[in-house]
Amino acid sequence: MTDGLKLDTAEVQRAGEDLHVVCQEFADAVAHSDAAADAVGDPVLADTLRSFARSWDDARETTLGSLGALADACSAISSTFAEIDAELATALD
Repeated sequence: MTDGLKLDTAEVQRAGEDLHVVCQEFADAVAHSDAAADAVGDPVLADTLRSFARSWDDARETTLGSLGALADACSAISSTFAEIDAELATALD
């Protein structure tokens, strides 16, 4: 027998929020790479950096979708467990 299910809903919520930040960074990656390319001063290196950033567009979109879904799932899990916990506490009163 176990002591029951324990879940730190605040921690799961923070994980979802952090994943949303990661998603935003992925979404902004091309802009960041353009800024870096403009700053390097070497045209060949700048072109290579821009080319690399754009060649990864399809994989980035797939990763963004997965990260976004995971972030949303974390938020939903946290909210759902908090609601269930409150309902069970009310039922026990």
